[in-house]
Amino acid sequence: MSGTKPDILWAPHHVDRFVVCDSELSLYHVESTVNSELKAGSLRLSEDSAATLLSINSDTPYMKCVAWYLNYDPECLLAVGQANGRVVLTSLGQDHNSKFKDLIGKEFVPKHARQCNTLAWNPLDSNWLAAGLDKHRADFSVLIWDICSKYTPDIVPMEKVKLSAGETETTLLVTKPLYELGQNDACLSLCWLPRDQKLLLAGMHRNLAIFDLRNTSQKMFVNTKAVQGVTVDPYFHDRVASFYEGQVAIWDLRKFEKPVLTLTEQPKPLTKVAWCPTRTGLLATLTRDSNIIRLYDMQHTPTPIGDETEPTIIERSVQPCDNYIASFAWHPTSQNRMIVVTPNRTMSDFTVFERISLAWSPITSLMWACGRHLYECTEEENDNSLEKDIATKMRLRALSRYGLDTEQVWRNHILAGNEDPQLKSLWYTLHFMKQYTEDMDQKSPGNKGSLVYAGIKSIVKSSLGDLNLNVVAMALSGYTDEKNSLWREMCSTLRLQLNNPYLCVMFAFLTSETGSYDGVLYENKVAVRDRVAFACKFLSDTQVFVSCNFCGKSISYSCSAVPHQGRGFSQYGVSGSPTKSKVTSCPGCRKPLPRCALCLINMGTPVSSCPGGTKSDEKVDLSKDKKLAQFNNWFTWCHNCRHGGHAGHMLSWFRDHAECPVSACTCKCMQLDTTGNLVPAETVQP
Repeated sequence: MSGTKPDILWAPHHVDRFVVCDSELSLYHVESTVNSELKAGSLRLSEDSAATLLSINSDTPYMKCVAWYLNYDPECLLAVGQANGRVVLTSLGQDHNSKFKDLIGKEFVPKHARQCNTLAWNPLDSNWLAAGLDKHRADFSVLIWDICSKYTPDIVPMEKVKLSAGETETTLLVTKPLYELGQNDACLSLCWLPRDQKLLLAGMHRNLAIFDLRNTSQKMFVNTKAVQGVTVDPYFHDRVASFYEGQVAIWDLRKFEKPVLTLTEQPKPLTKVAWCPTRTGLLATLTRDSNIIRLYDMQHTPTPIGDETEPTIIERSVQPCDNYIASFAWHPTSQNRMIVVTPNRTMSDFTVFERISLAWSPITSLMWACGRHLYECTEEENDNSLEKDIATKMRLRALSRYGLDTEQVWRNHILAGNEDPQLKSLWYTLHFMKQYTEDMDQKSPGNKGSLVYAGIKSIVKSSLGDLNLNVVAMALSGYTDEKNSLWREMCSTLRLQLNNPYLCVMFAFLTSETGSYDGVLYENKVAVRDRVAFACKFLSDTQVFVSCNFCGKSISYSCSAVPHQGRGFSQYGVSGSPTKSKVTSCPGCRKPLPRCALCLINMGTPVSSCPGGTKSDEKVDLSKDKKLAQFNNWFTWCHNCRHGGHAGHMLSWFRDHAECPVSACTCKCMQLDTTGNLVPAETVQP
């Protein structure tokens, strides 16, 4: 605007028109150029669109703010706020409708001259126009005008002024507003609340205030510096955004005491924030001297009263053009479309592309979402590749309960489809190993050494055609555990010349570092049963542990409350010993462990010592079981809301309830997974 950077506005009801506001008002018409050439005099906006200048209005100097009339008729009616506080109604089109002809040129004048900072049309009553002005000690800063006011004492004829169309009309001056608010204060921004015709939100000098026009003597306000650019989310009318310098504050009008969220502070001052009118929860922000528009995608609605959890925010940036951006405007109907203008009035038509979210289904179909569209890609039923897909194999084996037959172990290869000879060999080997273990007491282990020797001898004999036996014997006899020895170097070279896979893995094992046995485990020519046997003997077990939320270390790390006795939960201090040892803080950082949502005692305390831990109908005697890890004492939590506690308490709660036991949490924890129907084994009647 005059002396400042230009602003840009889309027409509310004409999807192909916009106006650029600077020292003058310029109306443009947008046309598609997909199947046509660029017309003479048109401005290129993008590869697919161009703009043609329709009209210019230079009759409203000293513009500070502009607001487009929200109703269909009259066409192209705009309110212009000026540096002297006056609000002028002007038009960019030739409107011959006599009903609204008298509105053009109408002026609304405050008692004392000072700058008009902001304008806002009422979305429910199109005749109401709110204006926010600078402070004056003897006047109000928020004035609400009725543009169709017929009060003759307050309307006096002015001198005739010449309009842009060359006509002369008598301009009327309105001096008495419909409402006056905010005495001895300044209004920097304002917007109407769509839920009620008479609720107005204003960013005053040091607070955000909600004015109810039914009782103008009272207002609801909160002290804050974020009073600029107030704007209401078009999809959630209780969510409001405002900013101060480089920080955006998100407010919930249902709990107006403080912002529910403050976005990441920007290094430069903000100049504009705007909600996307075609996309839920998408906020765009622009900073001074920047060619980047930052987008904040808010995945959830405003949080309910009493819940302090912040909504999920996804932040990203887009660059519509190379030059600095003076202003931008969302298109009112085209999804995620905006137009930007630079300080030298160069314009660009830009569409923000949605993030693409992918998801695999358990039946190997792929789905992805983009904007309002959902796409699915499935395999052809007669496609042979579907049968070979590892995900399909895993699903079919899981449905057949593959690996769960512990009585007749050899039958698991049938559950896998009985198509893989390697699996058949593996499960038969495991079956014989199980039988061997059961008969250990009846057999003598004295011939173990001869069995090992016979195995190596058979491997060497089968490789006589590949390499001289003396060379292999000499290589094996010269074994040393020194890392940089000549023996290791020679054996590593020798291994590459061997054709027998078992000899290869033998030398790979002897020349590998401790714990690094990839040369053995990934040798596909070695039978699976042999690799599994090797893994059982030489690889360490994978341990799953609960980590501290603060330091990330295992809760059982360096825990001395209970001696280490292999894997299990004895490290957590929740064993059933008579002393009831407990660990209620992280051994690494000493921060307290979370509390059980039901007994409110820190996790790590055994259930038997928790008040209310047992009921009359639950006969729990921890001392009768010698096991160090009892399921009732395990840490358990919901992966959605992160609330939880002792497993025994949680199962007891969810027998009778569907929702989370934490107050104000509405998560349906046990309905999120099929395990919600499980019950403890000790409660099952034989």
